[in-house]
Amino acid sequence: MIKIINQPTHFEERCYKCGCEYSYEYEDINESRTMPGDYFTVCPMCKIQNSHGGDTKSVYSDYAE
Repeated sequence: MIKIINQPTHFEERCYKCGCEYSYEYEDINESRTMPGDYFTVCPMCKIQNSHGGDTKSVYSDYAE
């Protein structure tokens, strides 16, 4: 049987506007109010919304089974 030993909890992103590289966790991901199912993060430097490039289906799922 295969078991997950280390589930990734953070992501890395580069802001498309200012080029800032930052990391974020699941709780930093927001869902768009105008486009349900579209997730984004906010750049800590210029405050622009950047699209979340990770797995959007498991953003709020529980991995402890």
